[in-house]
Amino acid sequence: MNESFPRIARLLAKRDFSTVFEDNHFKRNAPQVLMLCHRPAEPGQAAGSRLGVIVAKKQVKRAHERNRLKRLAREQFRRLRSELPEADIVLLFRHPAQFCSNAELSDILRKHLLGLQRKYQAVEPVSSAQQLEQQ
Repeated sequence: MNESFPRIARLLAKRDFSTVFEDNHFKRNAPQVLMLCHRPAEPGQAAGSRLGVIVAKKQVKRAHERNRLKRLAREQFRRLRSELPEADIVLLFRHPAQFCSNAELSDILRKHLLGLQRKYQAVEPVSSAQQLEQQ
């Protein structure tokens, strides 16, 4: 199990973030964090899940708190990446997130990311090859 966070697993360009904000297929809202997800039109278009993290200085004033939030988000994503569907995910942290402990925030992020997995598992169409395997 590879738990690295390679460059291809990151949202880096402004257009990638814009795509997720303009055309999100899944939204998960909590007081601490907003998760938006954009699924590529064609499967195989993306190389697995990609993560973008936003922590605005206006929401979280201290740099060490912003860094802690980003670090926790990357860590949870890294651990769950193999279980997630191919999608671009943006996590937008809000002011109350800075007051959560690491354990609380990790639980919230894990719940959000696994909720994404469950949603897309329910939507996944069963291919003819999978149907033959089931018979």
